[in-house]
Amino acid sequence: MKNLIFLLSALIASLGSFAQQSINTAGGEATGQGSASFSVGQVSYTAVEDVGGENLIQGVQIPFEYFGETPANDNCLPISAESADYFLECGSEIEGTTVSATQTAGLSAECATFNSASPNDVWYFFQADGATDYTITIDTNSATSASLMDAVLFIYSGTCGNLTEVACADENFGPTFTGESITLDAAAAGFYYVRVISYFAESPFVVSLTCSGGCENPFPAVSEASLSTTQLGNAFATGWAPVSGQIGCQVQVRFAGGSILGAQIVGGASADGFNIPLNVLQPGTDYEWRVRCGCSQSPLVAGSFSSWQPFSTPSSAALASNPNPTSGQSNVTFTLAEESYTTLEVFDLSGRLIDGLFNGIAMPNSDYRFMFDGSSLPNGVYIYRLTTESEIINEKFMIAR
Repeated sequence: MKNLIFLLSALIASLGSFAQQSINTAGGEATGQGSASFSVGQVSYTAVEDVGGENLIQGVQIPFEYFGETPANDNCLPISAESADYFLECGSEIEGTTVSATQTAGLSAECATFNSASPNDVWYFFQADGATDYTITIDTNSATSASLMDAVLFIYSGTCGNLTEVACADENFGPTFTGESITLDAAAAGFYYVRVISYFAESPFVVSLTCSGGCENPFPAVSEASLSTTQLGNAFATGWAPVSGQIGCQVQVRFAGGSILGAQIVGGASADGFNIPLNVLQPGTDYEWRVRCGCSQSPLVAGSFSSWQPFSTPSSAALASNPNPTSGQSNVTFTLAEESYTTLEVFDLSGRLIDGLFNGIAMPNSDYRFMFDGSSLPNGVYIYRLTTESEIINEKFMIAR
């Protein structure tokens, strides 16, 4: 018997279903078939008889290796409902594998001066809140006691197709390859991608995300003593002291004792105020505002709201100056609720006119700003006088050096 050609086909309807082997010789064809339980690794099959029933071959084993299906997260996955299985949450663990994975084109595989020749990889992602510390860990031995994969771990910011490397880890060497980990301290808010590479010996692994510090739940409330409301020329300035660890705050406004009219997010670790424009409010009306700050948007982690803080819009015109006291230079602002012929003047306490700053038609809900230079005036109290067709408003200010 010569010119043996071994042809083996594995027909896999599902993992571990059916295999068929054909053996072609110069004098005839021998076949063998049966069920097999396939798993990742080496499998053997033995030919037992030929087509004519004559036992031509005995003890011949045809080895083949079943590599499994390409992992669904073989490529960087856009963030969507379809990729939710690969989203890492704080405290979560996900079992994965690099078996049958392929290499992502266009990305470097070099880390710690080492560069794999065939960096087959799979992908995961997580979301940072801007305050919490995140530790991503690859454990190459907990999924299977026989695992010998030498893992390399990369973290990227950005989006698939436009990734920026943030960190990598390839520190663990030796016969057991127990895994890698990376810690990002107070990572900037946003999504991050985790790339797991098999530098050597593809195998199962476990990827996990541990979160610590930064974002406490429950998050502290804003200090009540720090709350302030200041009327400006065209707005009400709300203020509060930032809460340590915050990434932003939310301000809500309502009619006094009524339903909420609107809300505004003020982002940033130093967010400490928001100006409510007068042109969105009704003249001569009582309002209230409150605030809360937080350290995470997804999931939402925020402190309780402050108490409601009252403020009232002027019936018509508003006049304000700053700084007050001033060493000489002073800024004055006014706004009207309706169009009117208007004058803005500066007087001393004796009633003597010092300067005229505005004389003309003023439009409603517009911010009129002027700078008055009182550096040549002696220390004392002076008056800004706003005169419209329906009222007169005085605003005292002090020059003190």
